[in-house]
Amino acid sequence: MADDTPQSDEKVVMVPVKRYDLALSIEDIMTPLTAFVNKSYVGQAMANSPDMKDHAEKLSGLAQQVLDVAKRIEAISPDILSKRRGQ
Repeated sequence: MADDTPQSDEKVVMVPVKRYDLALSIEDIMTPLTAFVNKSYVGQAMANSPDMKDHAEKLSGLAQQVLDVAKRIEAISPDILSKRRGQ
């Protein structure tokens, strides 16, 4: 692995970078994942590969578990998952 530490004769230039905030919920992330499994072309691939079917079912089950946990957390503290770090 290369050493990224600047040497004493190298100059480090800090470049300002515009910051963007993006608000995504767990549902925004997990719902498309589970929807992908239900697409017809995925179904065709699953029909041809038992391993693919097992992985797709596991992905769907895990996604549902994440959604269930998120709902329980939100029931305890509705805004906890939407808070930004440091607030």
